[in-house]
Amino acid sequence: MEEIHFDVAAALNWFTEESTTPYRLVRINEDQADQLVEVLCDPIRRCYLSDAVLLQRADELEGEVPGDFQERQLVVLKSTLPDPGSVRSGEFGENLVLLFQAIDIHPEILVSPKKLRLKHDRNKPAPYSDIVQFFLPQWPNTGENDTVYCTESKLKSTEGEFDPISDSIAGCLQDRTGRLTKTLIWLEENLIKGKDIGEVSIAQVDRFLEPYDHPKCKKEYKAIAIISEDLLSEELINAPNEEPDNYQLVIIAVPNLYRIYNTIYDTIEETPIDGGK
Repeated sequence: MEEIHFDVAAALNWFTEESTTPYRLVRINEDQADQLVEVLCDPIRRCYLSDAVLLQRADELEGEVPGDFQERQLVVLKSTLPDPGSVRSGEFGENLVLLFQAIDIHPEILVSPKKLRLKHDRNKPAPYSDIVQFFLPQWPNTGENDTVYCTESKLKSTEGEFDPISDSIAGCLQDRTGRLTKTLIWLEENLIKGKDIGEVSIAQVDRFLEPYDHPKCKKEYKAIAIISEDLLSEELINAPNEEPDNYQLVIIAVPNLYRIYNTIYDTIEETPIDGGK
């Protein structure tokens, strides 16, 4: 994952797997959850815009908006990140899944397009599949182990009728019946137009859109529900009793989830980076 600076080996210890069937149940304990606030601010900010773009825009806004260089950074951040609410909640879930899957699969070679950089409205979700990541172990050569991972994520941090497990499964079905292809086409078109979605190339996206030009590839689908620990017991009632055949269900329990993700976003909005000015 581009520009992520943390100890991957240590991050592996954040997620404790308690069961693997009929779904994977993964827990983050309270101490580890508090570490997320310290560690995830930079990676999550970079899912929305790169350090270079943040610094460039802050520089270009001199004389156009009040404040010094650092204050102008905060103006840029607040114009980019979602306000508190359902979009912020959902996008934190997507970003946590990006991290979890990068660690869980192949952290050094997993390509993770940053689709949140393509949003036109910061308070509306990005279109198409939530999370798409590429495993290309021999790139630029292609092989039968090449895999596209497509994941639908849902997050629940407060009480309510919303069912994150069932909704993530329903979204996963949409991915499996055509939405993934639409997502790949959308990503490729934006790359052709010169949009920045991180360290991913047109050729890497095209590898999964034009499979007949390459060895057969794999497609793996996941439904992931991120649930506040205090709500977990009630939500697990909605979990399936049989393991699905064509996707994997993962449930991630995080203590104090509402506080954790809002603290991370609030910290990002209040913390400029060192731009040398």
